[in-house]
Amino acid sequence: MRLRTRFLLDVFAPPLIAALLFMIAICVDERSLRPLAILPFVVFMAYTFAVLPSVVHALFMRSRYLRGTPPGGGRALLLSTLSGLAAGAMIALVITGTSGGPEAFLVLLPMGAFTGAINAGLQRLLPIRRKA
Repeated sequence: MRLRTRFLLDVFAPPLIAALLFMIAICVDERSLRPLAILPFVVFMAYTFAVLPSVVHALFMRSRYLRGTPPGGGRALLLSTLSGLAAGAMIALVITGTSGGPEAFLVLLPMGAFTGAINAGLQRLLPIRRKA
């Protein structure tokens, strides 16, 4: 996969992954599929809150790839997980400042880390091309 394609995935995949994780957690908690009715709204809100952290994540990961970190390696997985954790913290700070409380950190930090790990894991499955 080209670096440009990987960059676009790093920007656009994390909000979708996080929205799906959130919906899975809600459906499991409710023991029902009824919450799936709000999936389009949840995806919209995920992109609203997470597009800027995703761009920062994508720029960070691109700099790592250009410095020699293999995109499919364990180091990329670790860096993506840590970057997702930081993105979750950024989003939690925004939410805490507007309407949420400190509970936002308890949800969004692990969700950000897990989202970063899933994103890197999915990209690990895709073919790698070194050309930019």
